[in-house]
Amino acid sequence: MKLCLVNVRAVKSTSAALLDYFFSTDAELIAITETWLTPNYVAAKLEITPPGYQFVHRPRSDKHGGGVGLLYKDSVTIQKIEDGEKESFEFAECNITNASFTARLVVLYRPPYSEDHPVTIATFLAEFSAFMETIILVPEPLIIVGDFNIHVDCSDDCNVASNFLDLLQSFGLTQHVTRPTHEDGHTLDLIITS
Repeated sequence: MKLCLVNVRAVKSTSAALLDYFFSTDAELIAITETWLTPNYVAAKLEITPPGYQFVHRPRSDKHGGGVGLLYKDSVTIQKIEDGEKESFEFAECNITNASFTARLVVLYRPPYSEDHPVTIATFLAEFSAFMETIILVPEPLIIVGDFNIHVDCSDDCNVASNFLDLLQSFGLTQHVTRPTHEDGHTLDLIITS
């Protein structure tokens, strides 16, 4: 099963480019962060859902930005387990199944600290740890993807990255992205597995 992760920063303004990308990857699953969709953006959801695909998402109804979604081929079965918003992040959790593979997938977005979102990294680490305690023992392989807004490429000299990577290791999780995922050269968008 092929999985892609894309941070789109507004589905409405990037739908044509998204469709080109989707078709070029031929992925069964495309996890999307920063959809910027609200529950009312029906046309935008339809624009990015080509024939043979389905789209599920967790919109943000009371804030600008954010939102996570999953575009998937009809050959994949999705069972939504839970979605929600903590103080420091939002997520959607589901079981994914095709003819030969089953896994638990979490798509996550953590907004960066800002005047509009004054939530510390300590809050995120505590909330993410508590969240992991609820799902780490699921029987399926666990895949967590998303925009964490943590520069994990600074692990040698950044306490934030080191603390986050130590937390992943304490749960037996592995972070797989080793290249920059952001225009400023940092690694923020992550693929994590058990």
